[in-house]
Amino acid sequence: MIKYCCFVLLCIAMCCNEMSAQSFLNQPRCNRQALPLPLENVANNARSDSIDIHQYSINLDATDFSGKKIKGYCIIAFSAKISGIDYINLDLLGLQVDSVLYQGNSIPFTHSGELLHIPLGTVLTTGTMQQLTVYYQGTPQQDASGWGGFYYSGNYAFNLGVGFAANPHNYGRVWFPCFDNFVERSIYRFIITSPAGRNAHCNGYLEGNTINADNSVTSVWQMDTEIPTYLACVAIGNYVTVQQQFASSSGKQIPIALAVVPEDTTKIKNSFIHLTKALQSYEKWYGAYQWNKVGYSVVPFSSGAMEHATNIAYPKNAVNGTTAQETLMAHELSHHWWGNWATCETAEDMWINEGIASYSEHLFIEDVYGRKAYLEEALQNHIRVLETAHREEGGYLAISGVPHELTYGTHVYKKGAAMMHNLRGYLGDELLQTGFHSIIDNYALQSINSYQFRDQLTAAGGKDMHDFFEAWIFHGGYSDFVVDSVKSNFLTQGFHATIYIRQKLRGAPAFHQNVPLQLVVADPTFSQRDTLNITASGEYTTIEADLPFWAEVAYINPNYLLHLASVHQDTLLSNAGNYTLDKAKMTVSLNQQLAAPAFLHVAHHWTAPDTLRYNPWGAQLSASRFWEVKGNFNPLYTGAQLRYDGSATGNYLDEDLVAADEQNMLLLYRETAADEWQKYDFYTLNGGSSSDKKGTFNLTQLFSGQYCFAKSDTAPTAVPAATAPAVGSVQVFPNPSTGLFRFESSAPLDKVVVFSVNGEYLEEQTLSHNRQGSFELKRQTAGGIYLLRFYKGQQEVQTLSVQVR
Repeated sequence: MIKYCCFVLLCIAMCCNEMSAQSFLNQPRCNRQALPLPLENVANNARSDSIDIHQYSINLDATDFSGKKIKGYCIIAFSAKISGIDYINLDLLGLQVDSVLYQGNSIPFTHSGELLHIPLGTVLTTGTMQQLTVYYQGTPQQDASGWGGFYYSGNYAFNLGVGFAANPHNYGRVWFPCFDNFVERSIYRFIITSPAGRNAHCNGYLEGNTINADNSVTSVWQMDTEIPTYLACVAIGNYVTVQQQFASSSGKQIPIALAVVPEDTTKIKNSFIHLTKALQSYEKWYGAYQWNKVGYSVVPFSSGAMEHATNIAYPKNAVNGTTAQETLMAHELSHHWWGNWATCETAEDMWINEGIASYSEHLFIEDVYGRKAYLEEALQNHIRVLETAHREEGGYLAISGVPHELTYGTHVYKKGAAMMHNLRGYLGDELLQTGFHSIIDNYALQSINSYQFRDQLTAAGGKDMHDFFEAWIFHGGYSDFVVDSVKSNFLTQGFHATIYIRQKLRGAPAFHQNVPLQLVVADPTFSQRDTLNITASGEYTTIEADLPFWAEVAYINPNYLLHLASVHQDTLLSNAGNYTLDKAKMTVSLNQQLAAPAFLHVAHHWTAPDTLRYNPWGAQLSASRFWEVKGNFNPLYTGAQLRYDGSATGNYLDEDLVAADEQNMLLLYRETAADEWQKYDFYTLNGGSSSDKKGTFNLTQLFSGQYCFAKSDTAPTAVPAATAPAVGSVQVFPNPSTGLFRFESSAPLDKVVVFSVNGEYLEEQTLSHNRQGSFELKRQTAGGIYLLRFYKGQQEVQTLSVQVR
């Protein structure tokens, strides 16, 4: 349904800027929200339990473009589902009812507000087909939000079947009498009369166009697939049709009809160049295309598109000859599976329509441009959600059960898409496809709610989805996972690692259970690494693993299997200069060229850092974020820049620390989770204005460990300073040597651990707490490069490379 939606939203109050060709990674997404209105006597799902509407035959005269009026009649074929029915209530908004015919006779009615009440004068026989004709006319309405309704615009007339501010959002009732809800499905016949030179496009297939004596045009369309009222449509213009074909996986040739004005035929072909690939992508993920045609009608509406079944209302400004807005094309197309074929039961579960359609954009990107492009698109969407969704919509909301005014909001569209990425992470591609196909098959032309969605996924793939839905669908917020420590021991062959993992939460009410994760474990030099598939539950998880190398470092989610409350970036440092890690919100600088690239992993956690165990100086730590840095880089050559920003333009990232002033901003550091936070002194602070809530910590040295922002009500000098690792305090000579080395150190050393250049553990030797002395390598089997790691107690002092001749 809507995209930014699909009704895509290019925004109700704001227009999105056009993108250059192929710039889908940075495509604007504008915000739009439905406005709350009181619920009146308009259509609801319960009405469809007693009466079944089989067909609407809409005879509409839309020739009065100057007066912007319509007139006509609608023949409604219906039957009673239960006994005792002697009336029917229909929805019709803002139009005048002239008369109602039942069984060929005019009957009384009342029309108050949106409710058209028609006593039938007889009790209906269950299952017997009835026919009612309503004659009406007037000026059709548009939604108070500016999005939805019936539009006359220049040489065009068209409807958009959803009203953002309407309650309910279904908006068929602005142009024909109906049951305006999500669950009632009917077939349609459209007989539309339009001015000379302008023809109508509707759902289904065209039976023919007739030129009348006054040169007006009557178009007859038949829609034989049942759809709810919000998907029924008409678009009138001086259209020509670009005809194409799609070879469906079902073996059928599906006609494609693109209705545009003559001068735009080339533009739409170029803008829709990947339409066939979108169809192929969605058939792979969701199943064969089941409709009788693929249709788009271009209309002069700049705030989005509407997924009317087989005849999508598509904005003219998106048909510009480029692929800049092709994800909008793909989004609307995907509704022919999610929304049009299987429809959310209520607006509270709009994520089924819109969240999956938004995720379908990512799948389209992946199948056209590759996995890397998919991850970039999906990750940028997730970062947007982490930064702003809770602020825009009043908290960390579940995507199921959203309030009416947020039906078409950020949680539904953008977090809904992020949660479908997580669903893929839980199930894997094969089971996800199996589950999606099963839902589309079992809920064909039906409504579905979140619980049915969960249970069908479980039945189809055999994997219990209760934990996933409890964590990501039925409750708000996010989980985050941090490696607290890694311990390694010797085995007869190889090594045994124990990895301690802690779960943190951002806005979630409880720790998530049975979360599938990928875990990278690495040796001290990062030259040997392995990725483990693990499952984490609750606050603490311990992982045991046998490895072919000595593991000292580990981190979570390297390939973004899940969207968590943390975002990381990895890079190789080599050339001198700045490395902008925008997703991890850090800029790293290297002050000299390196002989060999150094690995750097930076994770920006959108969760609170661990609290201070001892806090005599009254420091307040950030409540929302901290950084984690790992790698084999040399801090002597590596610096960094961290920006704090509590302003509106910065999405209030550090509002809790700099809401009033910036005078006592601090940067804290700790090497491991076992250490206490301390003030980090290796930086200069550029605060700029003292009241703009923005500033930069420029780190002259960057060490492995954790960093967080804080503020103190006392003088910053009262905060104990972090002690930097004694980098460069050990000298080894001669280098190279035959294996015998002397050492001198500014700190007393207790041992040296020897590794091969590939990170293989070789031996360790006691240095007896001496600042100088000698040792001889005993396990080297040949000349080459070896790594020496020196320790004072359990604290690493320095790692050096040496050459043995």
